[in-house]
Amino acid sequence: MTNRRYTKDKIIIRVGDIGDEEFVFFPGIISISKSLTLHNMEGTDQRDKSLIQLSESDDVFFGEMSLLGNKERSATLIAKTDDELGISTESQVRELRRLILILVTDYFIISG
Repeated sequence: MTNRRYTKDKIIIRVGDIGDEEFVFFPGIISISKSLTLHNMEGTDQRDKSLIQLSESDDVFFGEMSLLGNKERSATLIAKTDDELGISTESQVRELRRLILILVTDYFIISG
């Protein structure tokens, strides 16, 4: 895992992008938003809607669905303060999963 800094109002993840990284949240605040289409008498109006703001006390990580599923990012994340995030690549996450599987297997073999 490596660390990356994001300045206030910097986009961390953009909806629709294909992801190749997973993020672990360190001190700071991020906003998660999605583009919504609103229907009204004049027609339609498309806007970004902030869904939630999260801080490090929420113990959050994100980007895993896009990373492991080769899917588009489902929301946009924006740094609301100067933030630092831990970044893991697909190969790092897969290696971690492999090591966890070995540890669990060894535990059950030893436990009988």
